[in-house]
Amino acid sequence: MATSQSLTGQMRAATREIHNVSDKYGCSCILRCVLRNNDSISVSFSLVNLKLVVALTDKQLYGRALMLFYYVYAQLESVILEHKDHEAFRGLYEIINVIARADGIAKDLRFYLGEDWSTKYQPTQAVQDYVKHLQDLEKKDPTLVLPYCYHMYMAMLAGGAMIKKLVKRNFAPPEGEGLNCFAFDVKSNKVTYAANTQIC
Repeated sequence: MATSQSLTGQMRAATREIHNVSDKYGCSCILRCVLRNNDSISVSFSLVNLKLVVALTDKQLYGRALMLFYYVYAQLESVILEHKDHEAFRGLYEIINVIARADGIAKDLRFYLGEDWSTKYQPTQAVQDYVKHLQDLEKKDPTLVLPYCYHMYMAMLAGGAMIKKLVKRNFAPPEGEGLNCFAFDVKSNKVTYAANTQIC
């Protein structure tokens, strides 16, 4: 078995429990809050794809779902910057300008939720717990955050292009608006290769 596959397997195992929690409660909580007054929508919260479909039915709902990821990416990027001199983070720090998502998501949130999104909306308790978990891991040993970096950035690179097409089709944002979280300055396959080699 190749070393990177072994590391990937280790990362999946190390983050399985917290990902199960975030998958079960993270997006589900926000969708429940937003949709609780809409009895005509029946949503199975265990299906991520269905959550995406529901989020793509309304600009504000999509913005609120996207906001969940802002706080997670902001925390991950804070850890990468804080530990840029740590041997395990040097490679990530070298490509942070290419892979960073928090600023792009913040731009998109201004488009979907308004300029005052950060004061008007607050992260769900599940997101706060997830971010606190990342902070606790950082305090214990910053390298424990690396599997989360791997999963979050690889997920964006793997599914981002498909989601971008859906968002563009459903909301038709003007040029330069609403799709910044999916924008990479270089081709995504080059970013994927760089991220794989720098994280693994």
